[in-house]
Amino acid sequence: MTHKIGGLLLVVAMIMAGAAQGQSRGDKYIKSHIGVGLHGGLGRVLTVPHGETTLGMTLGLDADYSYLLTEHFGVKAGVGFSYCKSSLDAEDLTSRPTKLTTITTSGGETQLMAKYQCVTTRAKEYYTMAFAEIPLMLMIQGTPMDFSIEQFHSCYFALGVKTAIPVSCNAKTEYSSTKVFIGKEIPGSGITLDDYLQVENYEPEKQSYSMSDAGNMLYFMLAAEGGVTLKFNDAGEMVFALFADYAINHSTTDNPADASPIASSGNQFVTNGYLKSSYVSMFKYFKVGLKIQYNFNW
Repeated sequence: MTHKIGGLLLVVAMIMAGAAQGQSRGDKYIKSHIGVGLHGGLGRVLTVPHGETTLGMTLGLDADYSYLLTEHFGVKAGVGFSYCKSSLDAEDLTSRPTKLTTITTSGGETQLMAKYQCVTTRAKEYYTMAFAEIPLMLMIQGTPMDFSIEQFHSCYFALGVKTAIPVSCNAKTEYSSTKVFIGKEIPGSGITLDDYLQVENYEPEKQSYSMSDAGNMLYFMLAAEGGVTLKFNDAGEMVFALFADYAINHSTTDNPADASPIASSGNQFVTNGYLKSSYVSMFKYFKVGLKIQYNFNW
C-alpha cells in the first residue's frame, strides 16, 4: 500500500512541478497556513458480505495546519469532527433462532429447544456515526493552468491517512411484523412436520443498539483531497476542494454463525439487529464530498 501511495504522489508531483516551470523559482511564497472550514457530502456504512445499505449525509468541521517545505511540496495535519448517517433496507429478512418451547404430546407437556424460522417482510435500520478525526497528509501545489480569475492563486492535491476515533455510533431498528414458523424437525420431540408451521406474528418494537457492540469502530482511512485556493491578500485565502475518505480496516464482528437479526431470549423473541447477526462478518464506512475552508497565512 505504501509503495502505491508513494508512486501516485511521485507522478502527481512530476506533473504539477513540470507545469509550474513558468513560475519564477525565486518568487517568495507563504509557508504556513492555518485553516478552518466545513465539509459535507455523502457517506455510507459498508457491510461484508454486502448488505442493502444506502447512501446518507455526512457533515463536519475541520481545522488544520499546512506547511510548505518548498514552493510546491508540503505537509498537512489537523483535527476534525465528522457526522455521518446511513441506513439499511432489506426485504424478507430470514432469521433462524432457537427458543425454549413447550410441546404437548400424548405423553404430556415437554419443554425443549425448538428451531424456528422468522421472516421479516421489511427491515429498516438507521445508522448515525460521529467521529473525531486526525489527518496527516502530504501536499503538492502549483498553478498548472492560466485562469482568468484574478484572485486565483494555486491548485493543490493532498494524500495521506486519517484516524477516525468513534465518539458515538448507534443503530436504530424499525422492522415490520415478523411471521414466526416452527419446524420442520423439532429436536427431542420425535415430531417431524411436512412443512414449516406458522405459530405467531412477532411485532418488534423500535429499538436502538450501539454499533460498537457489533465491532470496533476505530478506523484508519485513506484520505485524498484536491482543489483550488482563491487568494485575497497575503493574510488569507479561500479553499474549495473535493475530498474522499475510505476506511482501510474493517470493524470485525464476533457474531456466532447462528446469530439472527430476530433472536430468542429465554422463551421470547427479541430484535437483535442486522450488524449483530451472522449476516455481517465485518463493516466499515466511507465518505465523499466538498469542503470549504478559510486559510490564515503568514
